[in-house]
Amino acid sequence: MKNLRVGLIGAGNWAGAAHLPAFAGQQAVRVVGITDLDPSRAAALAQDFGIDQTYPDLESMLDQAGLDILDIITSRGMHFEPAMVAIGRGLDILCEKPLGHNLPEARTLYQSARDAGIVAHMGFTFRYSPAVRYLRDLILDGFVGEVYHLQGFEQNALLVDPEIPLPRIGFSRETDSGALHGYGSHLLDLARWILGEFEQVIGDMATYIHERPVLGEDLRLKVEVDDSTTVLGRFESGAQALMQFSKIAMGHPPGVEMRIYGSKAALWVRLEDSPRGYENLWVATLDDRNFRPLAVPPEYSAGHDPDAGSTKNYYTALVRHFLQRVRDRDTAPGASDFSDGLRAQEVLEAIEMSHTDRRWVKLQEVGARHRW
Repeated sequence: MKNLRVGLIGAGNWAGAAHLPAFAGQQAVRVVGITDLDPSRAAALAQDFGIDQTYPDLESMLDQAGLDILDIITSRGMHFEPAMVAIGRGLDILCEKPLGHNLPEARTLYQSARDAGIVAHMGFTFRYSPAVRYLRDLILDGFVGEVYHLQGFEQNALLVDPEIPLPRIGFSRETDSGALHGYGSHLLDLARWILGEFEQVIGDMATYIHERPVLGEDLRLKVEVDDSTTVLGRFESGAQALMQFSKIAMGHPPGVEMRIYGSKAALWVRLEDSPRGYENLWVATLDDRNFRPLAVPPEYSAGHDPDAGSTKNYYTALVRHFLQRVRDRDTAPGASDFSDGLRAQEVLEAIEMSHTDRRWVKLQEVGARHRW
């Protein structure tokens, strides 16, 4: 088995909490370099994880580290340039979501990766929840019957305090993308992975905390990105969707929740690090219409560490899947790859268009009707 050499661009919290622990547990894989806009942050992360080398910039790392894989963990609006450079060098890519900062970026990244024949994988973490995978299999097997409704929520209170600072790039839609892109990309991906493509959407984006301090500076700036977005949708199947993505909703730890209602049964999943555990699944059926706990078969949790939290378990499973795709040269669409990143971005674009125009927007209006 070839030893794969991985380089990281981006040394923020998610690199240390999810990506590096996940790579550390894999066979015949080594993270050999890190680069970040803040060299001290890259150096600290390299020391924590025993990585030999940091680099002043991406080009230096690509020229010197002999990489097979680039792992992109930059801020949400900064995926495009490093991904295009990696594609140009024939590297396989693991990229955090959303794929691009806008739809043209996402479309270019998908098409360029496809044409280059590289394995390109998205950081859609919640696909790797055992409870979600079991829920999806039940739905695809017809357990709930005809699906009528999906309710989905990614809500927490991480920004409910107006004195919580943002980094300078987090204030403007030119450089960041708020709750819709940051949280919505996760939940929209799960929704279409489980229930198929959206046919149309209508969205309402809102900013409730209009000014915040700037991280590390004695300055306050106007917030131009949304801290809450609500969406109604209709799937191609005819099922309805109701979703909210919020960073100012008290009472919710970081995580996601979905409820799917059908003609025969309903399923409800909550994923959050809480005293109840980080995975909870409930079921209601025609003979007992109240929700009650539903156990996830143990085979869905194969390889999960019962003493670890959701972040480690989900991301370890994600990285394991990505590396298997790399070794198999699996570039087929639909495996949490750039085609899925593009599909999610098309829905995000339609929601933004709907908010601006104050109307329902069909996905075909953003060019989503073509199939690759």
